[in-house]
Amino acid sequence: MKPYLLNAVAFLGLTVSGPVARAQVEFNFTYTGKPDNFTVPIAGTYRILAFGAQGGNGTPPISAGSGGLGAEIGGDFDLTDGEALTIAVGGAGSSGTPSSAGGGGGGSFVVGLNDTPLVIAGGGGGGGQSAVPVASGALNGGSGGVGPDGGSVFSNQGGTNGSGGGSDGGGGGGGGFLGAGSGIGTGGGGFPELTGGTGTGGGGAGGFGGGGGASDSVAGGGGGYSGGAGSIAFGQVGHPGGGGGGSFDTSTNPILLTGVRAGNGDIMITLIAPKFAGTPGAADCQGKSVSAMARQFGGLPTAATMLGFANVAALQTGISTFCQK
Repeated sequence: MKPYLLNAVAFLGLTVSGPVARAQVEFNFTYTGKPDNFTVPIAGTYRILAFGAQGGNGTPPISAGSGGLGAEIGGDFDLTDGEALTIAVGGAGSSGTPSSAGGGGGGSFVVGLNDTPLVIAGGGGGGGQSAVPVASGALNGGSGGVGPDGGSVFSNQGGTNGSGGGSDGGGGGGGGFLGAGSGIGTGGGGFPELTGGTGTGGGGAGGFGGGGGASDSVAGGGGGYSGGAGSIAFGQVGHPGGGGGGSFDTSTNPILLTGVRAGNGDIMITLIAPKFAGTPGAADCQGKSVSAMARQFGGLPTAATMLGFANVAALQTGISTFCQK
């Protein structure tokens, strides 16, 4: 049998596809700190949801902001049997030592053949810090965005068109799909490495997925399709949070939400409607579908289990329904 699933967990929940009841098959990828691989088990329509990671918090004792929350991005995709996807779940940025800023959160990436991005959810920027009392909201990191561009912080510009976030003497910019972020606090890496930037001077490190590292009390930007900008130093007035990473989505029925995810990111891939072999309406459709299922999964009982059907009879009913369309 093919290695359909690597470093992921499948969950089952009841759903209905046409008149045939079956258990929903969901593949859940959690943070591991490295890219994972997923092989599509059967052609069909899949819902892919990616959540970017949160930026690290700024650290008191005076004033500190919270790390920005990651975006939720996704929708529906028609995928083919055996199609290989690269999965990278972003890690949360870390908080620094006392009186320091947080690192940027990593973006979460689902990438197809020939490094073609399908879904990328931006991570949040790190929280800022001030040596004088400042309203904490003014120091919060930017949330992962729903658009492709990374968030800017004053004169430090977020990345565009897949580039890394900028930084001029401040925290590290977040990494983008096509390039790393810049800055004194190490910028986050671009795809496929997606390393988190190293924090300097006590600042928090960026999370895997391109999060930018903080430089002392100056926050890092979030990773994503385009990286968020690193923060900028304002002397004793206070250093704002880093910019959130940008996002990317090529799905139908898109889901685009900013400021959703706390902590590490997550990616879920759910089989909505399997597509069996054969041509609906053709005389030999059912025979081709049954033979293909048995060959592909090493038998119909395994196919029924992998695709969420209660038993072989339920699978055959599902095939019959498909073939008569």
